[in-house]
Amino acid sequence: PPALASLFGEITANAVDQAGRTGLVKSIRVTTEPETGRITVWNDGPSIPVRMHRQLTDQYLTTVIFSQFRCGSNFDDTQTRTEAGRNGYGAKVVNAWSEEFTVEHHDGERHFTQTWRRNMAEPSPPKVTKRARKQTYTKVSFVLDYARLGITDIPEAIGFIDSLVWHLCPVTDPKVAVWLNGARLPIRSLKDYAAVLSPTGAAVYEAGTHIEVAVCPARPELGAAVGFVNGIRCSAGTHINFALNRVKEALGVADCTLGQLRANTLLLVNATVANPTFTSQTKEQLSRDVRKAGLRWEPSARFRAALRK
Repeated sequence: PPALASLFGEITANAVDQAGRTGLVKSIRVTTEPETGRITVWNDGPSIPVRMHRQLTDQYLTTVIFSQFRCGSNFDDTQTRTEAGRNGYGAKVVNAWSEEFTVEHHDGERHFTQTWRRNMAEPSPPKVTKRARKQTYTKVSFVLDYARLGITDIPEAIGFIDSLVWHLCPVTDPKVAVWLNGARLPIRSLKDYAAVLSPTGAAVYEAGTHIEVAVCPARPELGAAVGFVNGIRCSAGTHINFALNRVKEALGVADCTLGQLRANTLLLVNATVANPTFTSQTKEQLSRDVRKAGLRWEPSARFRAALRK
């Protein structure tokens, strides 16, 4: 379900953004509980400072970040940003759609925990303890309001979430280990992921400027494309169209239509887009003109030859 994927993606995008922004994240760990529906996302690296908010001085910064709408930092479109989020929503939306939502983090000197229940209606008081430790981390654990989302089979929903964890691998640095329920996932790149998804184990791959593209034989159950923008799953929009047209040109078959190409191949695209815009908050379709965002890719002779095989 699109809503389920979007809600999970809002939380994992924070971990992926932190990994890309700081270069100090070594591990992203996701655990799921089919019986209860609980989802937990943990990452090491620098965390939110445990301090009071500078404007809302009676609230902790973490409380504001995770529960006060339109209190984000990506409002200014004159500044170049490559994070997926904007407008101060993100994790707050997940909080509002959860029966229970807990944030826990340590900034090296202090430990912070706070829980909200009943779709954010019942916040618990923040718990802050002074506890020096070398490892800093952030952990978000939540139980979605599956009934409101119209989901009756929670184990099936958790199985779907488990499949989405694999998408974190091709959008993070190869040095970042992605774990699912205690097992480290073996994917390190989009090229690796394409080979895993390919029904033959073979894929054609090439990187351009701010974009990676891979092509393999069709997997109808996955659709025509698997795409990512700034670390989140986004399989429709301008980045997909850009790559698809380049692949069609590289194939060099005059009477091959885009529809035929979609029907016979699986296209994988990983794009880094400055100041991305989407058609909706679910971020399923990129609307930003990727050429203006600096994406460049001209398929090489090697790519063309491999594709034609």
